[in-house]
Amino acid sequence: MLKKIFIKRRHLKKTLFYIGLCCAFFAILVESSLVYSYSDNTLTYNYDASGRLNYLESRSDRVYYEYDLQGNLISKTRDGSLNGTYKVTETSSAYDAYGSIQGNRNWYYQEWNGTTYANLQYKNGQWQGTSPYTLIINDIQHPDETDSVRIWVAPKSGLIRIAGNVAKYDPSGGDGVIVKILKNNIQLWSKTLSYNDITGYEVGLTVAVNTGDSIFFVVNKNDTNFNDSTSWKPVVSYMEANSAYDAYSSIQGYQNWYYQEWNGTTYTNLQYKNGQWQGISPYTLINKDFQHPDEADVVRKWVAPKSGMIRITGNAAKGDPRGGDGVIVKILKDNIQLWSKTISYDDTTGYEVGLTVAVNTGDAIYFVVNKNGTNTCDTTSWKPVVAYMEANSAYDAYGSIQGNQGWYYQEWNGTTYTNLLYKNGQWQGSKPYTLIINDIQHPDETDAVRKWVAPKSGMIRIAGNVAKYDSSGGDGVSVKIFKNNFKLWSKSLSYNDTTGYEVGLNIAVNTGDAIYFVVNKNGTIFNDATSWKPVVSYINSN
Repeated sequence: MLKKIFIKRRHLKKTLFYIGLCCAFFAILVESSLVYSYSDNTLTYNYDASGRLNYLESRSDRVYYEYDLQGNLISKTRDGSLNGTYKVTETSSAYDAYGSIQGNRNWYYQEWNGTTYANLQYKNGQWQGTSPYTLIINDIQHPDETDSVRIWVAPKSGLIRIAGNVAKYDPSGGDGVIVKILKNNIQLWSKTLSYNDITGYEVGLTVAVNTGDSIFFVVNKNDTNFNDSTSWKPVVSYMEANSAYDAYSSIQGYQNWYYQEWNGTTYTNLQYKNGQWQGISPYTLINKDFQHPDEADVVRKWVAPKSGMIRITGNAAKGDPRGGDGVIVKILKDNIQLWSKTISYDDTTGYEVGLTVAVNTGDAIYFVVNKNGTNTCDTTSWKPVVAYMEANSAYDAYGSIQGNQGWYYQEWNGTTYTNLLYKNGQWQGSKPYTLIINDIQHPDETDAVRKWVAPKSGMIRIAGNVAKYDSSGGDGVSVKIFKNNFKLWSKSLSYNDTTGYEVGLNIAVNTGDAIYFVVNKNGTIFNDATSWKPVVSYINSN
């Protein structure tokens, strides 16, 4: 005889020993995949089990290719330029800062000859280079034999958003220009503007910086320098964020940062000695801006103080290029790996991380450095930054009202969606065990469905972890995500899969479109309790 689910959360685990919930989420990466890299490890192609391109990754970005269940490409998203809404703390405009002084408000005016950056000279109301037409004036950059370069230097560490339109100013001829944005020596973005493209492109990049990092706005003449005047008014804004570098201290947990080591089985706190964090192995070390592994991995950990959607950024590179066999760097959310790279011993350029993932209060993000083969010269520079995006969390929006913050609670009988009724602190269906409570969905003969309705048109990101809540028995569950009546994704979760999947799905919606998160009982309803806390954010991708 199945027992009824009680109102109180403290009774839920015991009761769900006999019944369960299920859930699964859209995973960014297909578990079975093939990876091919160029020899310099700067470009990686990842294919799924069906031979479809899963993602293409460079030092500064990852482009995701997402498909529906029929194998049709439904979205192509550059993660490096995937932006949500953040709280802006301060802004610097190149146009407003323009003047006759190098470094005014952290803006500089230079040229690039293919080898070296050199300062321009201020003459006749404009900045001029060694080549006569390498010029910068107000919002105009004009290249010659050397590139025309405007530079912004970060006055402090944090997360920045780079924005602004770039377009041809003079459309009367020539062969167009090439425009680029670099952070130090890593290219973040590049476009070719045709000679008459006065519309251009809206730039939108989100990247972590440290004090002294340079952002280069480069205009190259393409082939000739005829009619190459280019309008570009970049704007750089700091967003509210949590920087590991700024938060570094002698206290575990200060601003939610911790310092640990991983022996392959257990995470253990490091001890603060002589101005740095030290592990059991003598060279397991963390300082303000570096991590060094030994026999144990060295781990910087951030713990989420609240639920929501976060952006993880920051450069990871070798700090000591004198020798050794390099290191392996990884990012995990709890025990799910989100990202990993092998950094060669002399790679001081490294990789720009850019991940967007949902978190719940208490979730841990681990920044791990592994010694690879030996620990020789394994000092690794890594200053991660974490920022919350504006988002809509199903967990936070949960309540007794249908439609609160766009969330609804329903059941699906194979033909029709019907609203559940709120009773005894939970949403209940026509069948006794079709239930939704906080982060739990439980199916019966009808599917348990959480629905979000788009309040406006745009591109959204769907994220969050899905896993079995009750792993004590049953035959698992089937989970699905729909946009209206179009199935985006489907998965079966085994009965004991408490790890589940980390989901990341980018899709366009119109006002009123419905996103359904469906849990089906599979065969039986026993032990089908499933934890699912979806988060939805509006994003833009330039």
